[in-house]
Amino acid sequence: MGLIIKGQEMLRTGYAEKREAAPKVALLDNFENTENSTAHGEMTESVLLGYGQLQDGDVQRYHCGNGNPIPAEAVLQAPAEKLGGTLRAHVALSGALLLKATTENLRQIAAEQPDVKVISQSQSQSPVRVAQPFYEAAAQDPQFRERLGKALGLPPQASLLEVAEQLFITSEKFLRDEDAVKEARAEYLQAERALNERGVIHLLAAGNLGEFSAQLEAKGVQFSPSAFRSVLTSDYSTVVGSLDEQGQLASFTSPRAGTDVLAAGVNLAFSDPTPAPGQTPNEVLYGNGTSLSVPLVAGQVVKLAQANPGWGQFEVEASLQGVKASRLSQGQQGLVELADGSRETMVGDGKVDDFIVKAIGTGFITGLDDDSVPQFVQSEKNFRLVLPGETPEINQVIDVRDNGEGQRKFTLQTAFGSHTHVLKGEYSNGTWNPQRTVEEFYLSPGQK
Repeated sequence: MGLIIKGQEMLRTGYAEKREAAPKVALLDNFENTENSTAHGEMTESVLLGYGQLQDGDVQRYHCGNGNPIPAEAVLQAPAEKLGGTLRAHVALSGALLLKATTENLRQIAAEQPDVKVISQSQSQSPVRVAQPFYEAAAQDPQFRERLGKALGLPPQASLLEVAEQLFITSEKFLRDEDAVKEARAEYLQAERALNERGVIHLLAAGNLGEFSAQLEAKGVQFSPSAFRSVLTSDYSTVVGSLDEQGQLASFTSPRAGTDVLAAGVNLAFSDPTPAPGQTPNEVLYGNGTSLSVPLVAGQVVKLAQANPGWGQFEVEASLQGVKASRLSQGQQGLVELADGSRETMVGDGKVDDFIVKAIGTGFITGLDDDSVPQFVQSEKNFRLVLPGETPEINQVIDVRDNGEGQRKFTLQTAFGSHTHVLKGEYSNGTWNPQRTVEEFYLSPGQK
């Protein structure tokens, strides 16, 4: 029997301030208890206004609260015979309610705010994030570890490593397969796609579990390719990770989160409009995290949208990445520039073009019609596979997952030197959807 969400009383959505006349940015965040403390949304708004050089009227605040009726404490205190069901309810509702809260706001933006160009949302819920408190409890409390292992179907005296891996696998399964989550995600994708087609850029945080991931991997824990991917991440969102002060990937940025762009995320300044007693109003503080990188990028996107009115998600992401990029739908063709200055014709036909095949050599997938592709798209699991080439700069990355709309999304990324070719297709009922098949080509010093 699936979980059922009753009513909307547990959601906190809609305007968190007066309705602005013509905002450029919709800021979805937590704006609760702003009279007594600095809400997370006030911090992200301060970054947006300060670094984006925007006025207060350019930003519309939206409550995006998803109170979970099954708190983590209920899982931690549940007896062994009820722990599995309580964990399932907590994880699934954590994802479903965030999706529903976001959807309500996206619908309101679509109906009432035609001038919004970018949505800045620093909220997330991934399998590892929602399961983290239970791993930490299992690491500290042998009795809870034993109860959790039993609830996860493991034998008595299972090791912490075994419990951890099964916990993260189970958490991902609940966030992917529970009916409440699937229904909420389908509604979310419909609302998000409508805004994407209007040219609105939806920015999401990659998450701050990079150091946690490194610690567990050092202990032997293996994660799935989707373990750190937010339930909000989709083809219609742009995921933002953080750079440190040396311009390197910040250690806290979550891995395998579907990150599209990177921006500064260490020692970013923000002001506190409602300080604690004894503190100075509007004192400049400094913070770290992908939550702060998102509003920083949102300010950049506003400027790009103003300078390039016809740009959509693809053009904006390419500009933020600092790459030259081309995108073709099925049946289109165009010239692409190579690193040596020459040009080649790329055809949108669902295949890796001949000039790329010549550059990478044999042993790779050559297109959607490749004999090896059906075994990938017909798999029920999400996975990511790397095919190495004869040299380090040549490889293919295969990424297959359920897109939440009833299709399997197949992405083939072929890299050679400074070039990256990306082939994307959607597969359902034994066939490819030609209307959703696209090819992209990037020329950059690094890789997308």
